[in-house]
Amino acid sequence: MSEFIHYEDIEEHLKGKKHSWIVTGAAGFIGSHVVKRLLELRQDVIGADNTVGYLKNLEFLRTEKGFAKNFKYLGGDCNYPEFCQKIVTEGVKVVHLAALGSAPRSQKYPTRVFLNNVTAFANMIEASRLNRAGSFVYASSSSGVVCLSPYGASKSACDRLAYSYGKSFNFNSVPLRFFNVFGPGQIMTGEYAPAIGKWIHQISMGKKPILYGNCNRDFTYIENAVRAVLQSSMSIIPVFQVFDIGHGVSTRVKYVLAYIIKTINPKIKPDIQNGRSCDPIDSESKLMPAQKAFGYRPIISVYEGIDKYIEWYKQNDIASKIHFYKSEG
Repeated sequence: MSEFIHYEDIEEHLKGKKHSWIVTGAAGFIGSHVVKRLLELRQDVIGADNTVGYLKNLEFLRTEKGFAKNFKYLGGDCNYPEFCQKIVTEGVKVVHLAALGSAPRSQKYPTRVFLNNVTAFANMIEASRLNRAGSFVYASSSSGVVCLSPYGASKSACDRLAYSYGKSFNFNSVPLRFFNVFGPGQIMTGEYAPAIGKWIHQISMGKKPILYGNCNRDFTYIENAVRAVLQSSMSIIPVFQVFDIGHGVSTRVKYVLAYIIKTINPKIKPDIQNGRSCDPIDSESKLMPAQKAFGYRPIISVYEGIDKYIEWYKQNDIASKIHFYKSEG
């Protein structure tokens, strides 16, 4: 149970006391936001990531005063156990976010997804156990609930392995089952770009956005996810449980698209296609367990988050920098 009643109590505590953190996937979408928040709170952070494609997400290290001195970037690969053993030290708070996402990508490259998701996870949780990490929080996924794709199956496999570590070694970890997280810094173009960012860019460019099927999604703005990571990392959670992290409300996807169209360019008409086999029809997070265990409550709604995302896109002239936000194969 958390000793901190409110998220603001955690921020106040961290401002006055330094902890050591490791964030894998530090140059990724969620990872870079977590890194930035920790550095804003004057924490010592090691960022591990084997990509060079998304280092633009860490540009704040050059522009924000004092950030660079508290951050160390490592370009290693969690697929190698010796790398994981090297970076995890006693007492460090581990936030394992590195993964190869996208359900459609996993249907095209299933073994590659399992290597980057399951093998890397196994290496990190074992290193954290052996080296007595202070906490181990990792990114699960709503895709792991129904496992309609190899990506979902890979995330489910990580949850089963984490559960077994609690039973076999008394090493408890905290899975955060993220539901459709979106916001600034996410990839916005390419075959594997998530829907909201892709739609914002397509509509801004005067192109027809594609809507697959008629489904419902629990969309979660990035600020909510960051708060969940910090809250769970600073809490004592003695029993293994997978925690849903979302907004707690399932929204009809066509309404979300209609809102984006109305906000950016009402003249645009969507391209409606059949649903894809890898996409579940509905998703909705159950927030009560996370609320009870570490006080998680979303503070930014779906449409408020979309407004923030669109404003970021316009203010930073992302249209001219979109090559930085393209999904890789």
